[in-house]
This record gives sequence, C-alpha cells and structure tokens, in this order.
Amino acid sequence: MAACGYGYEIPIYQEGKPSEILAVDKAEPIKYASKEFKGQAKFLTEDLETCKKLSKYTDQFDLIVSFETIEHLLHPEIYLETAKNALKVGGFFIGSVPLNVTADPVVYTEEGQVRELLTKYLGANVTFGLQLDTFVLFEYTKETQ
Repeated sequence: MAACGYGYEIPIYQEGKPSEILAVDKAEPIKYASKEFKGQAKFLTEDLETCKKLSKYTDQFDLIVSFETIEHLLHPEIYLETAKNALKVGGFFIGSVPLNVTADPVVYTEEGQVRELLTKYLGANVTFGLQLDTFVLFEYTKETQ
C-alpha cells in the first residue's frame, strides 16, 4: 500500500489473507498506523517524491494499491517507475486519481494529463476502468521483467 495514510484500510486488506502487507507513507501517518495496526502490517516511512527506500524492492509484490497519491507528486514518474519495478511478473498496480481538484499541492488533475502520465510510465499494460466525473481508476499488470 503506497500512501496508506493512517492505515484504516489495513484490516480490509487483511481479509484477503496476504502473506505480508507493507504500508508506506510520510512520517506522521506511519507513526499513527504503526501503533494502531501493530502486528497487522509492516510500516515504512518514505518520501514518494524520491522513493529511495522503496527502490530497493524489486519484483517483490503481487499487488500495489495507491489511491489519491499521484496527483500530489511533483515528480510522479519516480513513484510510477518504482511501483512498476517493485511488482512481480503478473502483479497488479491498482489506483485512482481524482480529477479537477484545486487543493494545493495537486499537480495532475485533468483526465488527459492523468491518462498520458500513466500510459507513458506504465506502458501499454495500463487499463482505465470506471470513469467518473471526479476520478480515473486504473490498473496495470506487469507481464515481463
């Protein structure tokens, strides 16, 4: 889980009986989540602009979930490449990006921008699911190294 926030989704992901959950976010949310959900996940404090710690995970994950993250990054290409590399072959990267948001800092908010960005860094294997007026949902499947 990237940008897991305060970890409220951890119990939901536990229902799928994963072998491991790695919850990733900035210091304040991870501090809270690691106390509130101790023993239910591993926790990693990370700056998603640089992904220095996450870049060490290569071909490790079956699933990466990232909701409402990309639009806040000045350099989302680093995050997207890191997520792509962290997936095992056959793994999924699922996420969403809100559209037409005016909160600061929000960088990518127009549908065309989001689609172009995801296609550029995730390639042809990115698919766009449910399109709402306010969100773009996407899925990427890693097929090769």
